[in-house]
This record gives sequence, C-alpha cells and structure tokens, in this order.
Amino acid sequence: MTLRVVGMNRRALGAVTEVLDANDGPESMGDATMTEQSEAIGVLAQVGIDVSDLTRAEDFYSELLGLRRAEARDQYLNFEPLPGGLTLYLQRVPEKKSSKTRVHLDVVVKDMPAALARVEALGGKRMGSFLEDGEGWTVITDPDDNELCLLQG
Repeated sequence: MTLRVVGMNRRALGAVTEVLDANDGPESMGDATMTEQSEAIGVLAQVGIDVSDLTRAEDFYSELLGLRRAEARDQYLNFEPLPGGLTLYLQRVPEKKSSKTRVHLDVVVKDMPAALARVEALGGKRMGSFLEDGEGWTVITDPDDNELCLLQG
C-alpha cells in the first residue's frame, strides 16, 4: 500500500504508520467490494482546512478546540495531534471560498450561548440553528467562511 501524504507532521504520520503496520500489509486490507467483515481502505489521520490568514485561523481554532500549535512552515500550520492521533492542520491558500463546504467539523459545546459569543469575538459568524428528530445544532463559520456545526453537549 502506498500512502501519499501532503502537509502531515511526523507524529501524525507515525500514528498512521502504526495502524497500517498492524494490518499485516495490503493483502489484509481485503478486496474493494463491501462485505460483512470488510477492512478499511485507510485510516483518517488528519483534517486540513484552507484559510487565507494562518494567524487569524490559528487563533480561531486554538480557542474553539483548545488546540496547540505543533509546527508551522511555509503555507502550513499543524496543531498537536488529538488523542487517537488525528491532526488538524491549516493551509494558507490564495483563493477565497466559493461554495458551501461539503465536509465540516461537528464541535460539541457545553454552553451554546457562551460558545457562540466566543466564536463571534474571534471573527466567526452564526449562520442559523436547526432542529431535526429532536437533535439541535447551530451552523457557524470561521473567519474564512468555512462552515462548522456546534452541538449542545
């Protein structure tokens, strides 16, 4: 199995390698068809977010998720891995967001009004609140208009 990694810090890559090594090689990954006992094709190692201003985005996501910077170089800023190895990183890009985000983060918060006030103070925006099948959430955006959902925990 070949794993191509862009913008991944060494600790996150190590966590992915450990999980992949535990699978005894590509033959243990199973075939591409879905079966009752199918193996995963890969392991989610990191989530990248495109931003226009790394400093502003670092402030926003550090405060929102309690993350600490691991390293920054060129157009990338990596946060320290979360328990389990998942890493969030920021990538500075020149283009502005042009459509709805198709993948987003769901963030559980203890106090929705307090969380919304902090998000807005950091340059984020409240887009709307929704209720479906007894579950409620509020859609917000970061300062680059990337959508996220806040869930009451």
